Amino acid sequence: MTVLTTVIHALIALLKGCELADDADFKQHTFYKTVQFKPEYPLAALDVPVVAFSPAGGVNEWKGLGKRERWHRARLQMDMLASNALDARRIYEKVREVVLFDTNAGAAGTEGTYGTRYLYGQGIKSIEIGEAQSSVWDEEGRVARLVADVTVQFSD
Repeated sequence: MTVLTTVIHALIALLKGCELADDADFKQHTFYKTVQFKPEYPLAALDVPVVAFSPAGGVNEWKGLGKRERWHRARLQMDMLASNALDARRIYEKVREVVLFDTNAGAAGTEGTYGTRYLYGQGIKSIEIGEAQSSVWDEEGRVARLVADVTVQFSD
């Protein structure tokens, strides 16, 4: 059974484990491998760079008449925290690239492994990452923050 916490952990596992062809990924690249991934809103965090996913709402829809299964269309808030706005934007673009790489089965490997429809194998039917907007994190401006909506659809 897929639940929202499973979805968040699957996203984090993909981002940590997926290897892109050009080595510019969260596993191998000098800058990107310093990024921490958190499955909750990063309260008062000044440790950067960080990508955090936290629940932000959504709806449940019945899958069909007479069935107990439901489609879940959940919204997540994705926060990218970095030492400057350029690094935050680079991290956001890399997250989108890795998710797109997996969705399009860009890697050579077994179906359901990192880069080859891993998210689909974890029960996620679709994922949409919205455009990131800058937001204030701390009054002193020590941390640059981008926030994006992530909409995921999965079923029980």
